Amino acid sequence: MKLHLFAFAALASATLAFSQVTVDNGFQVRYASNLINGADAVINITNTGASASALLTPGQTDGTPQTNINGSLCVNIYTFAADEQEVACCSCLVTPNALWSASVKTALLNSTLTPSFPNEVVIKLITSSPIVGTGGAQSCNPASVGQSGNVPNLPGLLAWGTSAHGFPTATGPTFQLTETPFLPATLTGAELLRDVQECQFIQILGSGQFGICKGCSNVGLGANAE
Repeated sequence: MKLHLFAFAALASATLAFSQVTVDNGFQVRYASNLINGADAVINITNTGASASALLTPGQTDGTPQTNINGSLCVNIYTFAADEQEVACCSCLVTPNALWSASVKTALLNSTLTPSFPNEVVIKLITSSPIVGTGGAQSCNPASVGQSGNVPNLPGLLAWGTSAHGFPTATGPTFQLTETPFLPATLTGAELLRDVQECQFIQILGSGQFGICKGCSNVGLGANAE
């Protein structure tokens, strides 16, 4: 009897652990700190393919260039300074099983809307369906999420980020990097509208020059790349 109880407890524990690491949420949040005095921070993003509904799409079997990969996600990035201002926004088109990365300093904050460069930021990632254009070409716009069929909060997003933490030493402060996953969060209609509307303001007020981050590169960035 004790053996059966032990096995049941182990199974329950394993099931709980499995459920904790397989949370599939299209809205995830993380912070990055010590951007002025410390090292750069980076984010790494992949797409598990959970939004895919078919193996192939039209045009992928007749020899023509692939313009539409089923299950692709727009990962919309909204970056906030500590005073709650949205200082930058952009999007990355992430295909299933791909790895995309972005530097917080040189990509997300390359040209902020406000003149000051923040020392710490909150980064919000919201997935959405790609905008399909002529010939099936896909594109993303963080200022149109939730509009015109641009469905938000789709499954398949996994993301990690680094942050620098200061440690006092005899010769002065040093910084060490930690990398942790983004945390899934609840996306309300009001939060989605706020993030998207502020991005719309950025695109209008910044005249396409300020507040529009560079987006992602098709690489994986780690501590050595920072």
